[in-house]
Amino acid sequence: MTPSANPLPFWLRATLFTAVGVALATGLAWLGQHYLAGPVGELGLPSPWEARWMRLHGLAAWGSLFAFGALAAAHVGKGWVVGTRRVSGLGLAVLAVLCAILGFCMAYLLSPEARPAVGLMHSGVGIILVGWLMWHRRRTAKV
Repeated sequence: MTPSANPLPFWLRATLFTAVGVALATGLAWLGQHYLAGPVGELGLPSPWEARWMRLHGLAAWGSLFAFGALAAAHVGKGWVVGTRRVSGLGLAVLAVLCAILGFCMAYLLSPEARPAVGLMHSGVGIILVGWLMWHRRRTAKV
């Protein structure tokens, strides 16, 4: 890996990776609680942990939105001019926007019947987003 032609300031890198890491961890915790642990008690009600994981995930999502906004202001424009990692950066932006839109739709717009399918799409996009972010960061720059 060659040095980046467009490095992130430490505060932005730390904010981005913390917010995305917490969003990933809480999202995976919710998925595990919902799909692996299953309902609680004789009535088959969801575990109270599902709501807690969801709230923490939403909080981390707000932090991720802040971090991606700061990233757009401080990093994307310069990266586009420099011309390195354009494809992976554009893919990262598309995935981040898609993940945010799907999460917003699940929380505020969709009927309860549509949420499971969109939730799985949101989960898949979120996991791909984290992998894509790591790939974008580790790619060798075309200097």
